[in-house]
Amino acid sequence: MACWTSRLPRSLLPSLALTVILQLVSSAIFCAANPTWNFGDAIYWCWVTATTVGYGDVSNETQAGRLWACFHILLSVAMLGEIITTSDNLRAERQQTFARIHMLTTRLNATMLDNLLLHATTLRPLVQRDGLGLTELEFVLAMMLELGVVEIEQVQPFVKQFRLLDADGNARLARDDLEATKDKSLAELQTAAQERMKRPGCKKQMSVGGRQGLTISGTTAGGPSSAA
Repeated sequence: MACWTSRLPRSLLPSLALTVILQLVSSAIFCAANPTWNFGDAIYWCWVTATTVGYGDVSNETQAGRLWACFHILLSVAMLGEIITTSDNLRAERQQTFARIHMLTTRLNATMLDNLLLHATTLRPLVQRDGLGLTELEFVLAMMLELGVVEIEQVQPFVKQFRLLDADGNARLARDDLEATKDKSLAELQTAAQERMKRPGCKKQMSVGGRQGLTISGTTAGGPSSAA
């Protein structure tokens, strides 16, 4: 909490400083453009205008003053919007950070695991689940989806791209695959991917263990292992 309370002023300081400088400079200009104004009137008018309050109790009646007011209003509203946007971004980042801390410090329970499994299934609906649970990478990616670090719509296109480029269908992407697909059009890649899905061994290759594609102590990942 202390980290965030100290970070907020630091993040907003440049915008706040520029806003203050803009109002001071504008006040001096308005004093020159409106001979009847003193600096107090000018700075009051600037801040009332910059904050979009607009009481209307101080009139800007000269042509020069109104001309500068056009630029002053535009710049002030833009700066106010930037301050609000920065504050909102920091608030959202703070919520995400606290959510990540909560997930990392909370013991995983059955409900949370079911949610992660649902993310994994939604992300790769064609993969045959083996009932043994999440793989390591599925857990990491499902946690990112659960926390909103990424959206599933952002990830799924990369899953599809991987399968299009996996020319030999072994659930690995290597230079041989790139060489085999480099001269093919998107339509040809899609047709080839559909043909691979019809192969006799495709069901086994589309299992969780087959898609993870690594071996631990001589046993395919996803199945029983003698590793500690």
